[in-house]
Amino acid sequence: MRTSVMVSSFSRAISKGALSPAQAVAFCAQAGAQGIEPAAYLEIGDEELRRLIAAHRLALPCYDVRVDLIQDDAVARREATDKLLGLVRRGAGLGAAVVLVVPGFLEEGMTFEQASAWAAEGLRAALPLAAELGVMITVEQMGSSRALCTRGEHMRAMVEAVEAPHFGLTYDAGNFLLTGEDCVRPLPGLLPWVRHVHFKDWTRQPRGAWTGAALGEGVVPLEEIYAILKAGGYQGYISVEYEGPDDPRAAVQTGIEYIQRLDRSG
Repeated sequence: MRTSVMVSSFSRAISKGALSPAQAVAFCAQAGAQGIEPAAYLEIGDEELRRLIAAHRLALPCYDVRVDLIQDDAVARREATDKLLGLVRRGAGLGAAVVLVVPGFLEEGMTFEQASAWAAEGLRAALPLAAELGVMITVEQMGSSRALCTRGEHMRAMVEAVEAPHFGLTYDAGNFLLTGEDCVRPLPGLLPWVRHVHFKDWTRQPRGAWTGAALGEGVVPLEEIYAILKAGGYQGYISVEYEGPDDPRAAVQTGIEYIQRLDRSG
């Protein structure tokens, strides 16, 4: 499997001025990553991003976007769908194979069923363009209780609701912990739809809070997840993600080396 890095791993350092987006991308290449996973909401222009990708000979396996498809106003949902179409076109233009969509969050009083129906409606509307451009649209499970997909059954429900060849899932190895579900249990049943993977790790503080850790230094059973992915025939990218308080460069370097060791031993 190939290794990429989520550029959002550097977002704290970038926001503090300790690192520029260009320096973050260059570091990923120097650390041995084969690709990067940028996000539309990070401040880096398309031309600059193209230049950096070419200069460092990196792939762009996934492009992360946010749109609010979960709204009870039909006009607002149409506007969000139009925004999604533009972001899919942008991601494809940058060379992304996958566009990962965060489709909004549940507000008070919304049911999963209603929110899922609105999200599926917007996602289906973007699929003809995705097919035309040759990209895959995915959603992932997230660690927020307000997220659309927080459990394995939510992800299964989404792929069944959208049910299209250019739609699939991004499997985040660590997010299930934040909502109390086993990280491994849902994976075998979701494997047929997994098109991209995030690896992150967590440690738990004495009072119960989760803190981001470098891969292999926390409690997420990453080796077991890797083995299931490999046995299931997954051949895509695994993106290193770091959400901890320390220098992201050290954690990203550790993460890249960790996945490389899994590749060699597997």
